[in-house]
Amino acid sequence: MFPDWRHPFKETDTDLIPEGWKYEKPSGDADSEIVNESGDIGFFPSPNSELYTKEALSNPYVWVMRTRLSAGKVAQYFVRATHEKINNVRFTDTDGTKITYKDDDGNDVEKDVLGSNGISFRPHGTSVYIFIKQYDPSAPKKLNNKVVKIDDVANFIFPRGEYQDVAVVDDGKSVTIYFGDDLVVKISFSEKKKYDISNEEFYSKATVTGKDGSVLANVDNALISTKSVLCIAANDIIGVGEIGYTEYKIESNPQTVDTAAFMAFGVVMLLGMVVLKRRTIEV
Repeated sequence: MFPDWRHPFKETDTDLIPEGWKYEKPSGDADSEIVNESGDIGFFPSPNSELYTKEALSNPYVWVMRTRLSAGKVAQYFVRATHEKINNVRFTDTDGTKITYKDDDGNDVEKDVLGSNGISFRPHGTSVYIFIKQYDPSAPKKLNNKVVKIDDVANFIFPRGEYQDVAVVDDGKSVTIYFGDDLVVKISFSEKKKYDISNEEFYSKATVTGKDGSVLANVDNALISTKSVLCIAANDIIGVGEIGYTEYKIESNPQTVDTAAFMAFGVVMLLGMVVLKRRTIEV
């Protein structure tokens, strides 16, 4: 039985979009649909479309989904983004008539980088690319990307791979990404800052650590929002089997448990629980 914060797509859905989310696509492009392939029921947005939260999340949260790439090109999953369009770069226009998230920031770093700000990740083959947007006054649109590639994460076979259980835990100071039961990466952020390209406030410092705790990258001038819009943006068709987010409640309990520890219960357990294994953090 699914918790009420998690939306499983099913063939009988008449309204394909979960409550709290917005779906946008270019004007005239094909609509999204529910597809049943050998018992795997998934939501398939049309190419060049986005599914994102209507509101930016202010409190710690957990985002879970089952997802797969089906066309084998570009799909990115965003957290700590804003709805703001910066220098004509964002993952959509609000009227839905023109998509501008495709790499309009003028950079050619790992082609087709999406979005104008935030943290995003893209599975490809057996690897995952982590993207952190940066302010760069020397770049054409003052935007750049710090890219970290993490190998041997999961097996995304093209053109039709298996669905993967994905969980993102945002405790207000860091974002930790899990595929299946495995911790993939943790991005810690700090030092609020404003830039001349935006009215928003961002965390400017970030540290990327791997599952063994080793530092993979340090980032300056990061564009990591102090709130968090969640988004799936795709240049090609992807499958989303289930999706949902809930508040990650922090208790003032002296018994602490590291964020990674609750994954020992497995993602299947995580997806079935509204109350997660918790650890105390300072807010």
